[in-house]
Amino acid sequence: MDYKTSKKPAAKVKLICFPYAGGGTHVFIPWQQLLHPHIELCIVQPPGRGSNFELAPFAEKTFRYDEDIEIHIDGIDLASETSLIVNYACPNNTGGLVTGSFSTQFGNSTSNTFNAKSASLIDLEQIATSKPCEFELEIQRVRTGRFSGELKDNSLIRGIQSRVIKDLEFTF
Repeated sequence: MDYKTSKKPAAKVKLICFPYAGGGTHVFIPWQQLLHPHIELCIVQPPGRGSNFELAPFAEKTFRYDEDIEIHIDGIDLASETSLIVNYACPNNTGGLVTGSFSTQFGNSTSNTFNAKSASLIDLEQIATSKPCEFELEIQRVRTGRFSGELKDNSLIRGIQSRVIKDLEFTF
């Protein structure tokens, strides 16, 4: 867990704040100027929130096309739509590239398995299977909301959070 503090040496009290479900630490930043000098603000950022939304790092960067790839994220946000996006580029038999993208909903889970062959990601007739394909995995969260008050009928807020692992390869 990460945390930010207002570092007040004269503080006698530490106020520890956790963001609401799906929220970030930014909601507490204005509090720093509002609190008494004897109160030190400590903002905790739990896993799966803000910059702690991460993909588990891969030790391996090369995968067989028919291999299961397990993807783990730190935490879920039930108010968001979480997607797995796979972008790829494969050499073809004439010296060019075949490129494409695949996307699926991640669901309300902290782990998911992706298999390029099962997803029919690449048309094997179009590529040079003797050479590896480059690909990247992206987890994207999208949350939509509305303003309140006078603008509630004419507003839409959309927050997008994205993490990408690049420089991966498929072999055949």
